[in-house]
Formats: sequence, C-alpha cells, structure tokens
Amino acid sequence: MAYLLVKPDYIKDRTVIDENVDDKYLNVAILEAQEIHIREILGTALYDAMISGSQAGTLTANYTTLLNDYIKPALTYRALFEVSPFLLYKIRNKSIGTKNADNFNPDTEGMERLVDNFESKAQFYEQRCIRYLIENHELFTEYDNPGTGYDTIHPRQDTYDSGIWTGEMRKLPNGLDIDLGRDYYC
Repeated sequence: MAYLLVKPDYIKDRTVIDENVDDKYLNVAILEAQEIHIREILGTALYDAMISGSQAGTLTANYTTLLNDYIKPALTYRALFEVSPFLLYKIRNKSIGTKNADNFNPDTEGMERLVDNFESKAQFYEQRCIRYLIENHELFTEYDNPGTGYDTIHPRQDTYDSGIWTGEMRKLPNGLDIDLGRDYYC
C-alpha cells in the first residue's frame, strides 16, 4: 500500500470514530482522501515532496509544521467523509446493504448528517491549509512550481463551492490567480 500521511490510530485518537472501526477501511479512505483532495491542495511537486520526506523522516521544520498543523487535520476529516458510507453499507457478492448487529440499528438519516459534518470540517481545514500555503508560499518552492507535465496537478486555491462569486483575486509569483476569500459569496 502507498505511504499514508495519517495513520488510522491518529484519526481514532483525535475524532469521535470508535476504536473498533477496522483499520482496513480507514487505510483505503485515507489513501483516497490523500490522493484526491490533499494532492489537489498541494499540487504534484509539493505532494510528492511531502510523501517522500515524511516516509524518509527528512522533513524540515517548515514541512513538518505544514504536515502536522495543516495537512493532518484536513486529511483526517476528509478520510472520515470518505469512509462513512462504507461503515454503514457493505458491498457483498450479491448486493449492497447494511449489516445489523445485536442491539444496534443503522440510522441512515443520522449518517447523512454526520457525513455532512465531516465534509464541513474537511473543507474548513483544507481552506486553512490553502491559506497557509498562499501566505507562506516562499517556504515551499514546490508549491509555486508544481511541474509542467500533462499529469501535473496545480494547487487548488479554494475548497468551497458556491454558485456566485463576487470576491477579489490576487496573482501569485507563479502566475496563478488566488481567491482572497473575502466571503463575498451570495
């Protein structure tokens, strides 16, 4: 399995998720959240640097701060968002369904509210990470230079989606436009 920036025990220690949740489910959710959402926030070059530096134990103080204070909280809640449906629904040979245990009744409406809560927290921490990177881009050269190939992912500048935007943009040294997040959303 690919290297995970957050381990299941980290998530279990810092959130409401129960200790009995199988690490197999969390590992898959962490990897999906990391590769889909965190890579979009960091861009290809910084993401690759974070993975290799974390795996080798060679992250500098700036990169360690980025990882511990910004990436891990965002990744934690994004992984919970990704794993939640699979904790209620199981995919079997013949169908998809819920599994009832003694004295435990699945609550699909409650699960939807919980998933929405996890997504809101994930978006908050992702936006916080983006703003930190924008403010401190000079500390992370890979952020301003994500690469040039067709498969290069350029850093995402916002995590919230809305229908109408009337905010203000600023140009970064790398030529990207960023949303200053003045909350002028309608």
